[in-house]
Amino acid sequence: MKNILKSICAAIILTGVISCEDNNNSVVSANGFELRKDDTVISPSVLTQPAAADIFGKFEWDVANNGPATVSTYTLQVFDHSDISLSNPVEYTGDGLVISPTLRNATLTVSEFNKLINSLPTFKCSEMDVDVRIKSVLGLNINPYIQYSSPINIKVTAYSLKLPLMAFVKEGNSPLSEPRVSASSSTSNSDYAGYMYLETGSYKFYQADACQDFTTPTIYGVGGTIG
Repeated sequence: MKNILKSICAAIILTGVISCEDNNNSVVSANGFELRKDDTVISPSVLTQPAAADIFGKFEWDVANNGPATVSTYTLQVFDHSDISLSNPVEYTGDGLVISPTLRNATLTVSEFNKLINSLPTFKCSEMDVDVRIKSVLGLNINPYIQYSSPINIKVTAYSLKLPLMAFVKEGNSPLSEPRVSASSSTSNSDYAGYMYLETGSYKFYQADACQDFTTPTIYGVGGTIG
């Protein structure tokens, strides 16, 4: 009877050891993966509306190494290089993202990349220093395992997607506080429409800059009088 009990205990211990080894082998860990760009990605780069449908750039990356054999989902992220905390990335999940057992790549048009840049909280019309990286997510629960690829830095000047603005400014006043009208689309600069109440006085049209800011506007008119 004692021998039987010993055999059972030994079997339990051996099973426990094997189970622990299996668990250890299944533990995921961040081993990194690399993101690469091809020659279509140019830095510095200037994005323009006429080239919106052109290819901005192509990226590809390795399978995320999580330790054991796993299947991750991927998204492409863009963030301001000065965002040290990496707290404000924007993500691309469009049709240019191709994920299969043998392929992991992203092809973005000028329009798509420009939209990502416009979505950054720090967007400006002048040259920006941005980073592109891939986010790997393992698992679908509330605590997925996440790791990121090495980033690729790009210097890029994007065009604004805001509607062009025009202010009708009374002499002596600032366009920053005067009534404004907007164009019908971000690509139009000839069909402004809107309603405003005008007081008696002389006025000029102030057109906002490319980022729809009135700090350095273009001024039209010779001060026509309304009265």
